[in-house]
Amino acid sequence: MDRQIAIKVSGDIYPNDSTAVSCHNMASTALCNVVNRSGQGSEWLGWQDIPYEFTDDSYNDLVETADRLRVLDALVVVGIGGSYLGTRALVALLSDSENNNYPEIMYAGYHLSGKSFSRLKKKLEGKDFGVIVISKSGTTIEPAISYRLLNNLMAEKLNDKEITLRTVYITDPENGALRKMSVEKGVKCFCIPRSVGGRYSVLSPVGMLPALIAGINIKEIMRGATDVLNSVKNKQGAFNNIIEYVAARNALYDEGRKIEIFGSFDSDFSYMLRWWQQLFGESEGKDGKGLFPACVDFTTDLHSLGQFIQQGDRSFFETMLVVDNPEECVEIPNSDIHYDGLNYLAGKDIEFVNKQALEGTYKAHNDGGVPLIRVEINDLTEYTVGQFVMFMQLACAASGYVLGVNPFDQPGVEDYKRNMKRLLNC
Repeated sequence: MDRQIAIKVSGDIYPNDSTAVSCHNMASTALCNVVNRSGQGSEWLGWQDIPYEFTDDSYNDLVETADRLRVLDALVVVGIGGSYLGTRALVALLSDSENNNYPEIMYAGYHLSGKSFSRLKKKLEGKDFGVIVISKSGTTIEPAISYRLLNNLMAEKLNDKEITLRTVYITDPENGALRKMSVEKGVKCFCIPRSVGGRYSVLSPVGMLPALIAGINIKEIMRGATDVLNSVKNKQGAFNNIIEYVAARNALYDEGRKIEIFGSFDSDFSYMLRWWQQLFGESEGKDGKGLFPACVDFTTDLHSLGQFIQQGDRSFFETMLVVDNPEECVEIPNSDIHYDGLNYLAGKDIEFVNKQALEGTYKAHNDGGVPLIRVEINDLTEYTVGQFVMFMQLACAASGYVLGVNPFDQPGVEDYKRNMKRLLNC
């Protein structure tokens, strides 16, 4: 296994040694229950199988479809929640957006804003575009409405065969509206395994097909995820680091820290943090329990939330993502004007400045009494992102077990859906 994700903690995490031992033991037991599939909701643990079942045949099937769609000007990914955030995170973080050989990836189905859809419609004018629809049921109202509108746009200039060739469904392997339409219309269809919930589906075709179309090396993503799984099963490095993260966050929760703020100093990581936010929020927030997950972009949010984090209410702790070896090098130039007094930075890489901002923030928040968890990854490559995804999925499931909740259902989400459908039928 290449370099592992490291977890480091600072501040008063545990009140005493016996509490630390107890928290680590509970986290270890919970993680073992996840891996052994002996905990609540174990029928939803199929996401652990995905990297092992990623065969040459499944890869080639994705490649064939990706090659067909890659000739288009644009591709609209239609989905919401776990059927959208993980995909957008991968594309935002890893794709080469300047490469004209790849279609522009756009998104729909994650809101009900008419204004936003009108803007999307304008962006698609004159473009040859395709659609990937992601939904297990095919009837979730936000993506269903967006697909109906996008299909209508295609029908204005394409025949049925052309629409079929530009459309892909990613849905339940047997049931649901999209599965039925796939059979009736001959639309290419990929499966979300029955044992995989939406927020744990990013390593399935849900995330892998759009990533492949965007030029991302999905084999490396799978290699990173597989290495974390193997390390956990063998109780090696990743096993201990996940336990450290789970134990620390649950110890802080028991002490009254009810909010976890996850920050990154890489703006491209923004959607990955939103994926993390949904993963933990929907998995833990039930039965009156759970940490409230909040994500921030630094240094931007240091100028909006920095004051509160430094000196506000102490009901939170902070998790900080640290990238050890960022690849981009942008040298700060010398200036004859020198109005800003920053010529002392001339010749230095802007990432050097970013790194000092990170370390300065870390020290300031620690000195201000904010407990800190530091998540260190080696770089932002397909391999390390695959590691991060699997690491956080395992940590989330184990944290749910420590809390005593089922980390794989979402009854509260189903409540709002029922209420909305009832109101719409009135």
